[in-house]
Amino acid sequence: MLAAGLEKYISGVILFDETFWQKTDDGVLFTDLLKSKGILPGIKVDKGVKPLRGTNGETYTQGFDDLDVRCAKYYANGARFAKWYVLRLYDDVEAWRQVVVLRLQSRSSASSSSTTTTTTSLLTLVRCSGVR
Repeated sequence: MLAAGLEKYISGVILFDETFWQKTDDGVLFTDLLKSKGILPGIKVDKGVKPLRGTNGETYTQGFDDLDVRCAKYYANGARFAKWYVLRLYDDVEAWRQVVVLRLQSRSSASSSSTTTTTTSLLTLVRCSGVR
């Protein structure tokens, strides 16, 4: 499925939720195939953009409400970074977008010695202006 030597040029791949759970014809999870080549599996965690009521076209990105639960699930299944996309549109102001890359890490929860939770740490914030 992967081109020979791909790992020399690609260090990480951002997958959508649907793709994250898919398998090869041989039954190998895509995430496991990537890891076997030394490529970090990542996941897109935002749920898209919707208009913000009461504004003149301003938008907001969905998915923050259950982000911790989803990140914990993705981490437990092999994801090691996540991508969050924000697109802001204002009426008379230049539009901009941000891509936030999060590092997923596991840590023990203080509430239970056997419970593992996932926290996210901000690694990179890229702001691109002039997007219309």
